[in-house]
Order: sequence, then structure tokens, then C-alpha cells
Amino acid sequence: MRRVRMLVYAAGLVGSPLLMVVYWLLYPAYGDLRATDIVADIGAAPDRAAVADVFGFMAVFLAVPAALGDLRALVGPAPRLAHTGAALSVVGWMAVLPLVVMDVVAHELAGEPVLFDAIYTSTAMQTLSAVASVHVAGGVLIGVALVRTRLLPRWLGVAATLAPAVHLTSNLAGLLWVDVASWLVAAATGVALLPRLARLVTADEAVPRGKESGRRTRPDVDLGVDVLDVT
Repeated sequence: MRRVRMLVYAAGLVGSPLLMVVYWLLYPAYGDLRATDIVADIGAAPDRAAVADVFGFMAVFLAVPAALGDLRALVGPAPRLAHTGAALSVVGWMAVLPLVVMDVVAHELAGEPVLFDAIYTSTAMQTLSAVASVHVAGGVLIGVALVRTRLLPRWLGVAATLAPAVHLTSNLAGLLWVDVASWLVAAATGVALLPRLARLVTADEAVPRGKESGRRTRPDVDLGVDVLDVT
């Protein structure tokens, strides 16, 4: 079980940002803000967009165990920041998922840019975009927690705090390599957290269940908090 948990944490904390790097490097509409530009660029390179989307979907799904890994590492020394940051990250990334699906819609409507524009600029999509942006706030809070708890070298904690905002601004500005650098910082942060997570997971599994009769507590394997088990 320890090995499985560590593989999941590693896939999230390290794999997810690296998959995002591949996604943005392949994405043919990087830096496009107008619907007409997006549909034109994706329509001009549909195969490349399809491959990019595979990496994008995997990265988004793995962002959930990444948030849980951050939560497990930080819940002890910084519970409020850890819970809030992880919750915002999960909510934001789940809202990103339908936005990635819009790449598929753009491919299907490559010959109908007006229709794609209507969908892309709809109230529902604008609302999803706003909700998706909260993953940036979640990442910043997790970075602040890393700085405050000093679980990582200070420079890396500061870089992790800035990385989500750098990603957002560089993405909007079309600065691909700055964006890539922000994701590499996220991956490096994950690598640095894995040894702490390994110790915590080992400690979790070393605690025997049922130490107390009647009322027993056990470390929750995902959230890293004690939950009441009444039998």
C-alpha cells in the first residue's frame, strides 16, 4: 500500500506539471485569446491538438492527487492553509477539465467559427473560466504554506508561491517558455516534497488500528487527519 500511495503522490506532484509542459508545447493555439484564432489554429493542426489534449486530460486528472499530496505534507504544520489551498486547487482543476474539452469542440467546429465563438464566449464558459482560475489561488496558498513551514528551501518555497501567478500571466501574454518554467518549478517542488511524504506514509502505516477500545482513531490515508472510527 505504501508503494501505491507514493506512486499516486509522485504522479500527481511531479507527473501532472510535466504533462502540462508537454501539453503547452504541443498546443497549437497557445497564446490565442480570441475564439476565431483558437478555432483557426486548432483546425490547422488537428492531430497535434488531439495529442496535446491527451496530455492535458492526464495532467488535469493527476492534479487531484497532487493537491492531496500537498495536503498530506502540510496538514500538520499548516492545517488552514493546507485545507484551503488543496480545496481551491481541486475545484479549480475540475473546472479546467471542460475547458480542455473545448479543444475538441474547436476541432469539430473548425468550419463554423461563428458557432464556436458563440459557445466559447457564452456565460457558461465564462463562468467555468472564472471558477478554473481558483486553482491559481490554491497554488499560491500552498506555496505560502511551504514558505511558512520551511519544509523546503526558502527559495524553492518562494518560487512555488509565485509559479501559479506566473503561469497565468505568461499564458495570457503568450510567453510559452516562461510558462514552461513555472511548471518545471511545480515539478521540482513535488520532487522535494516526496521524501517528507514517504516518511508520513510510513508513519501512517506503522500505526496499528484499534489501539483504543470503543473509540479509535486512525490516520486517513488521503487527507492525513485523524478521523473517528466508532465501533
